[in-house]
Amino acid sequence: MGWRSAGCVAAFALLVPVMAQAQMTPRLIEPARIGTVHEALGAARYVAAPKGDCPTAYRTFDNGPCLDTVAARLKAAGVTQARVLGVRHSATGGEAVRGDYGRDYSLYDISLTPAGLRWSEVELATSEIRVPRDCYALRGEEVFYTIENRGGQTVAQERQVVVCGGGPRQPNGPYRVEGPSLPVDPPAVGATVRASGDAWPPTETLRARGEWRYLAQPDPACAPDQLVRKVYCAQTGIAFLQANAGEKELDLIASKFPVRDGDALKADDVEQLVLKRSGKGFKADKRWFERSKLSVPAGCATTEGAVFRVHGREAGLFVAEEALSTCGAPLAPVPRDIFEAYGEARPVAMGRNSCPETARLLPGVCFDEVIAYMRAFDHKALDVVVLKYQVRDGERVWQDYDTAKVRFSDGTYIAERKGPQVLGYVTMSRCDDMSDRPAEGRGYRIEWRGRSLMAVPYEWKACPIY
Repeated sequence: MGWRSAGCVAAFALLVPVMAQAQMTPRLIEPARIGTVHEALGAARYVAAPKGDCPTAYRTFDNGPCLDTVAARLKAAGVTQARVLGVRHSATGGEAVRGDYGRDYSLYDISLTPAGLRWSEVELATSEIRVPRDCYALRGEEVFYTIENRGGQTVAQERQVVVCGGGPRQPNGPYRVEGPSLPVDPPAVGATVRASGDAWPPTETLRARGEWRYLAQPDPACAPDQLVRKVYCAQTGIAFLQANAGEKELDLIASKFPVRDGDALKADDVEQLVLKRSGKGFKADKRWFERSKLSVPAGCATTEGAVFRVHGREAGLFVAEEALSTCGAPLAPVPRDIFEAYGEARPVAMGRNSCPETARLLPGVCFDEVIAYMRAFDHKALDVVVLKYQVRDGERVWQDYDTAKVRFSDGTYIAERKGPQVLGYVTMSRCDDMSDRPAEGRGYRIEWRGRSLMAVPYEWKACPIY
């Protein structure tokens, strides 16, 4: 019978239940962290609304906000500059102002000068709301204003609904405010708002911009010695290199068609070149890899593809990348339960004083139980776990272990070290790998199954609650 002796048959009987066991049920490591919903406060601003009999000197535009009342309050307070909220209709106390910036409301910078009132509309939505670092923005919750009466004055208070200490209880709003405002006391009208602790950048939209770069474009009147690639007139770039002998080359953005100050060029509208000196003057080589010099402020993220904006100066035309960007607290993470999921158990080899010589496949390691397992289930090759020290039943190992490939060849067993790794796949339905998984979140759970010591692969998984 060869190896199929009575002893091996008994070992086979002991090992069958090991393989027949169902996969272990995942274990909850950490329940989802549900945050508390608050309102983060920014500046309190004066309010300007349309007025039928608005004096011409205080009128922004036809049917637009009238600045006469605001100007009078600034004069009375001895203030010459302010940023005010302009609304499209008369606003009353308790009303919330929301909507699209520039259509439903706008911000205006106004100045009182000896020559009279000066005003300009702020191009993009901005605020002085600085969300604390342990809080996050909520999807669909933009900055809005509440119209309030304070000391006989009508003011617009900046607000943003945020969640702190975890993710929101539900994926979408409306959200019910559960905690006090941040800060608790609203700021005085016109006062500069400062964060009380570590906070995200102000919630706003801005144009991120990059370095200015030289521009070339088609020009029928271009002098032959300023023409590169037979198409583009690189007058400004060549003039710079001629005036700066120490410079060997420079970035050159070539527009595929003629442009003027203020134009915006998409990536497909340009070629990125390198303008260099050559024996006959100058040449321009195409870049192998396109280079971006867009500078996005910390705490901001672009919301659209960058364009090259053309800028006209006395020396000629230049370009600089720009892209709309939103700044402030990032979106709240989806709350997730952390589970420990398990894979297929593997036999274990480890050091032991008494070990048959034929089972000493690696120095200091006994593979007798592994060999019995492989014989029982007719494995010709198997990946196994090698423990470097004695462990107790139920103990977890995530470091100081090894793995090996054991093969049966020409009547003998041989082993090859493979290094520390988690063998097989550990999966869990509707769950993801943890991007922030700690070291102990992946390894082996050591346990006795019948009379065999087995290593069960485990891995912590992040399971969104919705």
